[in-house]
Amino acid sequence: MIGQTLSHFKITAKLGEGGMGEVYRAEDTKLGREVALKVLPEEFAQNPERMERFAREAQMLASLNHPNIAGIYQVERVDDVQFLIMELVEGDTLQERISRGPISVEETARIGLEMAQGIEVAHEKGIVHRDLKPANVKVTPEGQVKILDFGLAKALEGELDRGELMDTQSPTVAATLAGIIIGTAPYMSPEQAAGQVADRRSDVWSYGVVLAEMLTGRRQFGGETVSHTLASVLKDEPNWEQFPKNVPLRVLDLLQRCLRKDAKQRIQAIGDARVFWEEYLADPEAFEATTEASTAHQPIPTWKKLLPWALATALAVALFVVANNQGGSTNQSQPVVRAVIPPPPDHHWLVNFQKPSFAVLSPDGLQVAFTAFAEEAIEPQLWVRPLDSPVGRSLPDTEGAGIPFWSPDSSHLAFFANDKLKKIAIGGGAPISLCDAPRGRGGTWNRDGIIVFSPSSREGLSRVSAAGGECVPVTQLDNEADDLSHRMPYFLPDNNQFLYLARRGTRRRNSNTVRIGSLDGSSDLDLVASTTSAIYASGRLLFSRDTTLVAQSFDPEQLEFRGEAIPLIESVLELPGTGAPFFSTSETGNLVHFSGYATRNSQLLWKDRRGTDIAKLGEPQVHGSVYLSADGMWASSEITGEDGQQDLWIYDIDRDLRSRFTFDPGNDVAGVWSPDGDRIVFSSDRDTSVFDLYLKDVGGTDEPDLLYASANAKYPF
Repeated sequence: MIGQTLSHFKITAKLGEGGMGEVYRAEDTKLGREVALKVLPEEFAQNPERMERFAREAQMLASLNHPNIAGIYQVERVDDVQFLIMELVEGDTLQERISRGPISVEETARIGLEMAQGIEVAHEKGIVHRDLKPANVKVTPEGQVKILDFGLAKALEGELDRGELMDTQSPTVAATLAGIIIGTAPYMSPEQAAGQVADRRSDVWSYGVVLAEMLTGRRQFGGETVSHTLASVLKDEPNWEQFPKNVPLRVLDLLQRCLRKDAKQRIQAIGDARVFWEEYLADPEAFEATTEASTAHQPIPTWKKLLPWALATALAVALFVVANNQGGSTNQSQPVVRAVIPPPPDHHWLVNFQKPSFAVLSPDGLQVAFTAFAEEAIEPQLWVRPLDSPVGRSLPDTEGAGIPFWSPDSSHLAFFANDKLKKIAIGGGAPISLCDAPRGRGGTWNRDGIIVFSPSSREGLSRVSAAGGECVPVTQLDNEADDLSHRMPYFLPDNNQFLYLARRGTRRRNSNTVRIGSLDGSSDLDLVASTTSAIYASGRLLFSRDTTLVAQSFDPEQLEFRGEAIPLIESVLELPGTGAPFFSTSETGNLVHFSGYATRNSQLLWKDRRGTDIAKLGEPQVHGSVYLSADGMWASSEITGEDGQQDLWIYDIDRDLRSRFTFDPGNDVAGVWSPDGDRIVFSSDRDTSVFDLYLKDVGGTDEPDLLYASANAKYPF
C-alpha cells in the first residue's frame, strides 16, 4: 500500500503488523502532519455488526488524552478498507529495547512510573488495555513513554481461526472455542488465559510481567505453543532467581503483588504502583536493600562470617487482612490492605537454624513484635512496633531473644534467651525468667495464665505458669510413631486444647504432622501432615504445604476439617528442618508473614587473589561453610538435604569427586581438618539438644568419637 492515498492520508512506509492489522506511516495532507494508519483485518472490516460496535468503542478511546497514551484521532473507511488514524510515535518499543539486554532499575522506575500514569487515567475512564506488552510501549527519542493500542484489543475482539490461534504466540489472539481470550499469550493474566472476563487487575498483571521482563531481559512465561504458554501463565511462577542482585527488595515485592494468580490478591489499582515509583525516584537510597548485599567494595560483616546458613535473600514482612470467608467464598465487603514492614534502621532480618528472625502479631491486632539483627551483631534483639506507626522500639535486655509469643491480653511477650523461657512487659521493665528452656522451640499462652512450650529440640511439650514456677511435661514423644520432638504449640479457643508439630522419622519434611494435645490429657490426635506447625484463626486452621500458606475451615469443638484447603499466600518462608511457622495472626483477622526462602543452591568456586573465577568445584548444592585440608587436596562442606538435615561431604579436589562423610540423624556441620589431613573434627547435635564436638577418621568407617560433650559450638574454629 506504500504510495497509495486513502482519503487524504498518503501512505509512505510500513511500520509493522500483528493480529490487529497492519500499521503504516502516513502523511495527513490536510493538516500537514505525519500519523500512524492502522488498516483493520479484512474479515473484520466486512462485518457490519462488529464495525458498528468498534465505532462506538473507538469513540470512547478517542477521549483518552494523556501524554503517556498514544492518541486515536479518527475512524475512516475507503471502499472496502477500514482504518484508524492514530498518533505517530517515534522511537523504540520496549520489545526492541529489551532485546539489547536488561534495563536498569533506575530506567525501569522511570518507564514504570509513566506507564502507570497512563494506565491509571485510562482505568479511571473505565478503559482496560487487555493487551499490555513490550511491543505496545514505546519510548520516544526525548525519553517519553507512550502506550500504544489502548483498548483496541476489546474493540476488535472476535473469532480467529483455531489454527491461527495455535500456531503463534505473537499476534493478539481474540477467541477460542472455550470463550473469549483477548491479549498476547505470554503477557495475559491468569483470568484471561482461562477465558474469563478481564478487568483493570488484568492490566496490573500484564504491567508486572512487562516490568519483570525489563529487569531480567527475559520472558517470564512461555512454551512451544500458545496452549503451553497459557498453561505456563496459569501454573508457573516467575523465576525470582533470574533478577539482578541489585534489584531492591521492595521492587521485587511490588512485582510479586502484581503477579499473584488470584486477581483478588493482586494490587487492586495501578495507582499504587504509580505512588511506589514516585517514592522510589524521590529517594532511591531508601529502597537500597537488595536481594543480595554487595560485598565487592566493603568488608564482610561479622554476622555473615559466623552464620553461613544465613538467609540467601534479605526478608520483608507483609501484613494484610485475612477475609473471614465461609464455605470457601470470599467476603467481598471486607477490604484487603497490604503493607511491607522493613527492619529497623541499621538492622536486618536474618534466618539461620539457631535463632531465626520471627514476627508475631499481638492478639488485639495493634502491634507486631519481631526479632531483628543489628549490623555486625550475631544475636537478635526483640522489637515492638505499633501498626499505625512508621517506627518501632527495641525492648531492653532482650539480646539473643528467639521465637517470641504474646500474652492473650497483648500486654506481655514471652521469648527464649540464655537457655531460659522469659517474659517482658511491653509497657516497660526488665525481662523475668520463668523456667529452664535450653533450646526452646516455641510456646503459647492461654487466658488462664498457662504457657505451653517446647523446652528443647529433643523433647515433648511442657507447661508452666505465666508467673513462673514448676515446669511439668504435657506431651510425651511417641517412639512407635518415631517422634523426634514436639514443638511450636498454639492454643485453641477453649484454652485447654492446643495444636503442635510432631517431627518424626528421619526428619523428612513430609513426615511432620500437626497434632492436637490438651492440658487435661483428653486429646491426642494426628490432624494433618504439614511442613510447619499450624495456627487457628477466624474459624480456620492455617498451615504450610511446601511454602504455600493454606487455610482450611476447622471446627475446634469437633476437631474436624470442613471443606477443602484454600491457598492464601505463595512463597511463605520455610526454614527446612525446623517446622517453624513464619506467619502469625491476630484476633482481628490480620496476618503477618515472612516471604522468601532460607536455602539456595550455591556453587563452590576457586578464585585467585583478585577474585577472578578459576574453576568450579562439584555441582550446585545447598552448601554451608567450607574447609580446606592443609595440603589443599581436599575440602569439606556441610550440605543441607531435602529433609532439612545437614551432613558433611568431602570433595576430592583433583578428581572433582564428592563423597558423603556423615550419615546419622542430626545436623553435622563445620568439618575442620587435622594438620595431617587424616581426621576431621566437627560439630553435631546427633545425640543431644546442643552441639557436641566429634572426631572421625577420614578413611575409616567407624562411628565418630565424642571429643567434647556439651560444647554447644556450632563452629569449632
